[in-house]
Amino acid sequence: MISNGLIGNYIGLTSLALALSLDAFSLCLAMGMTHPSFKTILRISLNIGLFHAFMPFIGIQIGSMLSNQFKSIASISGGAILIFFGFQMILEFFDKRKAREASTLPQGGKLLIFALGLSFDSFSIGLSLGAYGERPLSTCLIFGLVNLILACTGFLIGKKTHRFIGAYGECISGIFLILLGTRMLLLL
Repeated sequence: MISNGLIGNYIGLTSLALALSLDAFSLCLAMGMTHPSFKTILRISLNIGLFHAFMPFIGIQIGSMLSNQFKSIASISGGAILIFFGFQMILEFFDKRKAREASTLPQGGKLLIFALGLSFDSFSIGLSLGAYGERPLSTCLIFGLVNLILACTGFLIGKKTHRFIGAYGECISGIFLILLGTRMLLLL
């Protein structure tokens, strides 16, 4: 889907995973400003990474099945899903609920729901990747690792810069989401 060559395919998947991981990065950046322990950072980041690896796998399987049965419909819906999530990334900047959600660190069942909620976009993108015949293993590994790394990075940056960024952290993260969401739309 993303490129004909193997290296280009991995670069394309990594770019897509980076775009999808900015939600997790911005939330972890905000949560990092609450000074979580390293154990908490690792627990939340691992959950985010695992869900972002698992959800596209399910999406790819369903998208592949739909593609085999309804080739043209699957291709159109795959493109529409990519466009939809580009718009969603831009609109999330204006959602003030994220700042409230980031003020408390999720634990237990709330952590699973939190990670699942963050990974729905990966499931949907997995549907479109499945429609285009993308390989599930490489996609899941790339999506999971990129989200794990960016979640940890967001936590650590938030923890270190909380006194410099302060209340503007959520706004700065939102700007990154808008820029990357717009870029995704322009590349379609």
